[in-house]
Amino acid sequence: MVATAARAGLWSTPRPSRLFLAIGAAILIAVVPLPVQAAPPSVQMPFPCGETWHAWSYTGHSPSAYAVDWNLLGEDSGRSVLAGVAGTASVIPNNGGYGNMVEINAGGGWTFRYAHLSSFSIVNGATVTAQTEIGKVGNTGASSGAHLHYEQRYQNVVQPATFDGIAISYSSTYPGHAYTSANCGVGDWHWHLRDGTGAGPATYVFGYAPATDRPITGDWNGDGTMTPGIVRNVNGEWQWHLRNANSAGNTDVVFGYGNAVTDRPITGDWDGNGNMTPGI
Repeated sequence: MVATAARAGLWSTPRPSRLFLAIGAAILIAVVPLPVQAAPPSVQMPFPCGETWHAWSYTGHSPSAYAVDWNLLGEDSGRSVLAGVAGTASVIPNNGGYGNMVEINAGGGWTFRYAHLSSFSIVNGATVTAQTEIGKVGNTGASSGAHLHYEQRYQNVVQPATFDGIAISYSSTYPGHAYTSANCGVGDWHWHLRDGTGAGPATYVFGYAPATDRPITGDWNGDGTMTPGIVRNVNGEWQWHLRNANSAGNTDVVFGYGNAVTDRPITGDWDGNGNMTPGI
């Protein structure tokens, strides 16, 4: 009596393990699927904060349909590839179909692969953080155009990719789904702003201001767009930092107003002119 799992090409689900039990002359094979593992929530996209890339895969994608091909839909070649995770990097030039490849060992059975790179930005054995540039997007190895081939592996088995604790949605139609990197730096506020209600990716993702500051939002210049700001305790006074764009960058307006010990900061359009201004 034999119970088996069908296999056609690559596995679309994790490879099963088999428990063999001998019963007289018969053999019983019980198929027990290995659980799908989700990468740690600290894992970020392998691109700089705020960049939007398209992810896709396809049946027959080597070595697994869970591998991701990333395209910027612009000039991909030479773009920065970041680690997206902390760990120890192995630099592997001319690695067969992978071409120039980096593999990062993040511990706990997790490794991450970045393939077809045009060049390396680190040395073999380097210790990296999520924001470390490890190389540049390229077209080396078995590649028909510049892109980043990316894999998340658990115990050397390719897993469905997740970033910031959220699983991506796989598409077999080029160019796939768009995702914006929240790889914005440790200790910063990561702003995820969405034009619309319901499920879906954020429209704007960027890093702005240390997470020790108090985040606020408002239409600071009266142009009809809500943008970020922060208030910061500086020697007992609230210091207001207001930015007029939904992106990373420098503060546009800085001023002090209010007692940071006794007052609570608020914002509003107090005179109806369309500009949000501070209050306490």
